[in-house]
Amino acid sequence: MTMRRVLAFLVLLATIPLAHAAGGKPQQTPGSRTREFLDVHGQEIALQEIKRIDRMRIFLSKDLHAALRAARIGQEAFVAAHPGDKPGLVEVGFNSGDGNEFDSYAIGLTNMLAKNRVAVDVGFVDSDQDTMVRWKDRYEWVLEGGTWRLDDIVFRSEGRPGPREHRLKTMLRSH
Repeated sequence: MTMRRVLAFLVLLATIPLAHAAGGKPQQTPGSRTREFLDVHGQEIALQEIKRIDRMRIFLSKDLHAALRAARIGQEAFVAAHPGDKPGLVEVGFNSGDGNEFDSYAIGLTNMLAKNRVAVDVGFVDSDQDTMVRWKDRYEWVLEGGTWRLDDIVFRSEGRPGPREHRLKTMLRSH
């Protein structure tokens, strides 16, 4: 390696911390976006107040955001039209654990589904006193405006995605 190459390499290494310190944001990956989403919203239910759904917008694709809003508005309309009835409100979570709970998770493989679409497999663990339950869900991300946005979740998938009725958007649109 010539001295010129060594110096060029050292200059390159020196600029990386400077770019980061100057506000340069590291490139987010679908895996890091999945981790960020799960840490903030992973144990919540999907059909919340409209203002909470809107606050999640930074993570959601246009299509998933619209599906969540439409499902919530539909539930509110049902409750308003049937004030004395006990509505069969849907409580779909952002993971398929019982009660939308988990103790830990691990980000697995990221698979390309299309040019601007990827799937991130996530393994979950929920431990009770006597049992440990493990499952996998698949978080599908789409690139919108240069940012990875959550577009759908396939619940309890093993390898390949399961039937359509186990997709978050399909469940939202059917209720």
